[in-house]
Amino acid sequence: MKELRIAAQLYSVREYCQTEQDVYRTFGRIREMGFDGVEIEGLRDVLPAEKAAACLRSLGLAVCATRARQGEAEACPQLLVQEALCYGAEECGIGTIKSLYLRSDATVAQYDALIAPAAEQIRRAGLVPAYAVLHHDFMPCRDILTLAQGRQDAPGQAWQSYHFTHMLNHYAPGEMNLTLDTLWLVQAGVHVPDVIRQAAGRSRVIRFRDWKIEIGPRSLNHPSRTPCEVGGGLLDFASYLPAIRDAGIRWITVGQELAARDPFECLQLGLAHVRSLLETSG
Repeated sequence: MKELRIAAQLYSVREYCQTEQDVYRTFGRIREMGFDGVEIEGLRDVLPAEKAAACLRSLGLAVCATRARQGEAEACPQLLVQEALCYGAEECGIGTIKSLYLRSDATVAQYDALIAPAAEQIRRAGLVPAYAVLHHDFMPCRDILTLAQGRQDAPGQAWQSYHFTHMLNHYAPGEMNLTLDTLWLVQAGVHVPDVIRQAAGRSRVIRFRDWKIEIGPRSLNHPSRTPCEVGGGLLDFASYLPAIRDAGIRWITVGQELAARDPFECLQLGLAHVRSLLETSG
């Protein structure tokens, strides 16, 4: 079994990647923290992939995956392929499904047909396309007629109509990987280790993000969920590790959304937390 490696989610420090020199400084800080690599997102408008990749190689940072903006897989798949090859990424992200395609089996089929050319182009380049799993992938996909008739899934069978289940059934292992994100899975209300194991052989990267409960602005009865550094909130990452290893995942990426503290400090704290979990779990 390969040792799990830890990467920084560049999206977490996007405000510090506004210029070419910003990006180089950010890469250097990530290397100094001790990360093994990065997850690439949102750099194209700042500097060419060739320059970014050269800097990463000089620092000894690997690229575990690239992430795509909404619609890029359909509009410019060749660009996604070129960048992923330039970075030497293990996965080439294609984004996620738009909610308008989750209305019925027919619209889901339309989405499959829409991304099929991009996915095939990525595979021909020797890469694996990676679909970003969000919370909406665990909503039942039902025809409008089914909803109007008030038809319900049999007890315990709602999962059969999830888009996530469709992805497992529609694509064979190696045809389409699934990039899981702990925060989206918790928001969806699913059992995280179960979902990770269902993605066995279909995922090389899992994204760790966390949140905490704080007193809301109105009263104690209206708490708010606040993004925070990995390990600073409610998510039980230690309980996910056995499933992560069973699923053959190679990379854990660390990041956070809109954290109240310095994002580099959040990355450092998250890295320390994940490292301690890996060390104690063997």
